Amino acid sequence: MLVGHSCGATIAFQVAMIWREESTLAAAFTKPLGILGVEGIYDLVALRDNHGDAPYYQQMVKNVFGSDEVSLNGHDLEDLQVATPP
Repeated sequence: MLVGHSCGATIAFQVAMIWREESTLAAAFTKPLGILGVEGIYDLVALRDNHGDAPYYQQMVKNVFGSDEVSLNGHDLEDLQVATPP
């Protein structure tokens, strides 16, 4: 089980993207059985675009995640199986 809070939650889901892409890096790690993210940033494009008037957010997204639109949009969770509470 991979668990993260705040930026740890964001990183946990980014790690999940490694297995989705079946990269050579994925072979070095055991795939988690599940991910629990609490209060993470799950939509980087929305974060950047919703704070267009705040240079800090623009720089943070660019410096941490890059400025390539394809990469930023690739951090979606559409292909992951999501468990919902009963």
